[in-house]
Amino acid sequence: MGDSDERQRGQATRNARLWRLMLLVLAVISAITSTFALNASHPPRPTVYRDWLITGGFGLLVVLLALWRSALPITSFGDRARLAFIILLGLLPVSFNAHSHYWAFHDYPWPVVIPLIILLVAGGWYCRQKWLSILLLGLVGLFLVIALPPPAYQQLPVSRTVGDLTIAINSLGIGEQVRACDFTVRTQLQGGVKRNYSIEDIRVTGAVRQVLGFRCWQAHEIVLDDTEELQSVRMSSWTFPPSWARSIDLRISIPRWPDQPVETLTVAIPARGTPPDRLRHTADGPTNLTIAGLGWINGQTGWAQAECLNFTLSYIRSPFGTEYGDIRVRLSDQHGTILRTAGRGGGQYGDLASGDYELLDFPEGLTHIQFEAFSAAELEAHRLTFEFRGLPNR
Repeated sequence: MGDSDERQRGQATRNARLWRLMLLVLAVISAITSTFALNASHPPRPTVYRDWLITGGFGLLVVLLALWRSALPITSFGDRARLAFIILLGLLPVSFNAHSHYWAFHDYPWPVVIPLIILLVAGGWYCRQKWLSILLLGLVGLFLVIALPPPAYQQLPVSRTVGDLTIAINSLGIGEQVRACDFTVRTQLQGGVKRNYSIEDIRVTGAVRQVLGFRCWQAHEIVLDDTEELQSVRMSSWTFPPSWARSIDLRISIPRWPDQPVETLTVAIPARGTPPDRLRHTADGPTNLTIAGLGWINGQTGWAQAECLNFTLSYIRSPFGTEYGDIRVRLSDQHGTILRTAGRGGGQYGDLASGDYELLDFPEGLTHIQFEAFSAAELEAHRLTFEFRGLPNR
């Protein structure tokens, strides 16, 4: 009789070890394959839904099997502790998939998330894994704390000032999944905004209560007519906050041009109608700033004139013996007025960066273009940040 009981206990021990090993293997496989779902941030692609289904199904299977094993009366406290670790591993791909869906569609898959939370809360409590129920209820409470607080501002515009620069958010265009953040950048410095700040490098980032970020596109300038006010620039950025959030936070940052460029190159404008030439204009400096193919071609951007000035700009991105690294180039006419360009493609070939551009601005009397190269690292060091918290999202 004693030998039979001992054999049964030994068999039960081996079975328990086998179960733990199987669940652990499934959990590790599920956690590893969840990395495929993390890359699914830009639908539609058929593989996106396949990856979500495979990795999420793997993870959910691991969690349910571990909960079932925890509910067995022969399961000891030590076994439940090890199963709790396996449950955490199984939850990783499920949470990764939900977050991947959030970045793809700007919201969570609520028809799946809500029933799943209810199932796991009830299952964790019944199967003697109460920490899981408490954890999920805590996350639900945190979500409500993030989503429910009202906005700090009921109406726009709202402005912030740092030093000599002021940014005012004029409106947040209402849409189901996208909102257009319309803002104005203003300064009283001589030369205006564009002469002192790089508006092409403006960054807009968004978050809900500074906890859950959301996607914001690169800001672009709004050109209403041919007249331009030097002291202010109107910008817009597409933002994608979740619809359930009552208020959102936006951060807008803009770098200031350094006082001195790394190098400067001035090029004379050819007569209108002159085709691109083969001359190369090169600055005598550490980045070898070069302008080639300067001439008139048919416009390619759609918002330039039928005939526009084209050129190829190239430079050494990481010149040996210098600390400049990448650079930013500012264009202006002979009077110091900043000129806008549109890129037509380019690339990097080793340390050489090159791109084709069209000149969008052609003011009256333009005879020369000045190209000023600035260190990108130094430009970033002069970046100003403006915080807007509690903006209305409804």
